Amino acid sequence: MKKTKIKYAIYLAICLFLVSTLFHVLSYFPSLRTSNDFLIFLLTIGVFPTFILAIKSNDAFVKSTNTEDFKTYIINKIPPKLKVFIVLVVVYVFFNFFSLIFLNSGLTPNIIDEKYFLGDSREITEEQYYKHKAYLFRGISGHSILFQLISITILNISLRKDKIISYNF
Repeated sequence: MKKTKIKYAIYLAICLFLVSTLFHVLSYFPSLRTSNDFLIFLLTIGVFPTFILAIKSNDAFVKSTNTEDFKTYIINKIPPKLKVFIVLVVVYVFFNFFSLIFLNSGLTPNIIDEKYFLGDSREITEEQYYKHKAYLFRGISGHSILFQLISITILNISLRKDKIISYNF
């Protein structure tokens, strides 16, 4: 993959990382009602292009150099401070995800016949509906943050390689 394509992929991943982080932070304020279904869909779909490009950017390099363990190669190229940051984000995302499952009782907020429910049977107020919707959104945006961070890291490693191998996909 050419360096210019990698740079554009990095810019896209950084933009999506920042958007995910912004909306993740905003989800702590459910009264703002920023967590709509279409935005959740966009953040979820946004992970795939950058993550696929990150993997593809190193695919030809790994095949040409006969690198046996791609994960070891990537981990060795990550600066120590970035490794610490990534570990902290991973710990936060998993804690965040499981705590939000607990807070939502494993259920999804729904609107049925203009009434608000958690799941299909437990009726809740409108305020509680948006609070639980924000929990759901926070869990999804946390994963988006993590995957964009991984994409940025892999793409940067790919960009810094001595030899960029052209790979058409």
